[in-house]
Parts: sequence; C-alpha cells; structure tokens
Amino acid sequence: MNDLEFYINKYSYVYENDNIDLSFVPMMLRRKLSPLNKYAFYTLNNCFDENIENIIYSSKNGELDKLNSLIKQYKSDNEVSPSMFSNSVHNSTMGLFSLFKKYNNKYTALAACENTFSMGLLNAITDNSSDKLYCYADKTNKVSSISIYLSKNIKKNISQKYKLKICNNNIKTENEAEDFIHFLKGECNIIQYSIFQIERVQND
Repeated sequence: MNDLEFYINKYSYVYENDNIDLSFVPMMLRRKLSPLNKYAFYTLNNCFDENIENIIYSSKNGELDKLNSLIKQYKSDNEVSPSMFSNSVHNSTMGLFSLFKKYNNKYTALAACENTFSMGLLNAITDNSSDKLYCYADKTNKVSSISIYLSKNIKKNISQKYKLKICNNNIKTENEAEDFIHFLKGECNIIQYSIFQIERVQND
C-alpha cells in the first residue's frame, strides 16, 4: 500500500473527571445517557459537520457497567430489561448520537482489545469517504473520549496535512489515545503504532 495523505480538520478530547457541558443535549435525552455516552457526545458534537459521510466509533470495553448489570439481572430474574439491553450493545452510543443529530449516513462500531484506538483510527483514515468522523470512548482509559474530523481534501484555514504509512513497527503502546493527543498538539512529528505510523507534513 502506498503512503496515504489525509487532513485533520478538527479534534476534541476529554479526560476522566473533566467537567463537560452537555446543555446542547435535550434534557429527556440527557437523562438516558450513560457516562460513556456523555463523554462521546461531547467530543462528537464538537467535531460534527454536515458533510460527514461516515462515523467510525471505537471502544475497548463499551458499556461494561450495563452489561454487568444485565448479567446480574438475568441470574436473579431469568430475564433482562429490553431497554437496558438496547443501551448496552457496542453501537448504542452511535445509535443515540445519530438520532440526536438526525444523521442518516453510515457508521461503524468496533473494538480491538489493547489496539482499539489505533485500529479505529486506521479504519477512519483508510475509509473511502471524503469526510469522516472518528470517535474513541472508553471509561477505563485516562482519555475518556477523543473525536477527530478527517478528510481527503484540505478545508481552507483549518486543515493540517498528515501521511499514513503501513509498516510493521513491532511496538506496543500502552496509552494510544493520549499519545495521539500529544501528537496532534505538535509535541512530535511522527507517531507509531503496531502496524502503521503517521507523519505530520507541510500543507501544499
């Protein structure tokens, strides 16, 4: 695969225990949101654009608390709450956000164990859509959520150009999302993950 150039137009992130303003979400919906939903909604909303053609969502553990509650409920009552079940599946955050934004295009939800952030990012970069939004969210990570608006083409005055190279780096990164935030801030010009690296390059 040849090196692939792309642009990052916006990004937003939130760390655990950060105070976030969700006043943009209607009260009735806000009450239904789990802590994980709230972190993701915050960063997704900050980066969302009407031109987005695909949203890629990743979470290592998803709604783990709700899943544990469902298991306990099934053991004690031999049944589960349909509403709790629907909000425990891995794509529940994207389902709720797409309804909130009346977003009718495609979205993907994935997990990849310790490489969840990087594999989701790779999926977003290599996706054929012109404009795409990547969101990572996980309650067990120091970075509770990060969203990134990527595009194939430059957006005037807001885009930074990057280059993806597929390569076997044979490395393991413990804090994938946090390391990428440092990269976005310009603290390094190249970031490496297990099977690829990303380099910041000058805009044309």
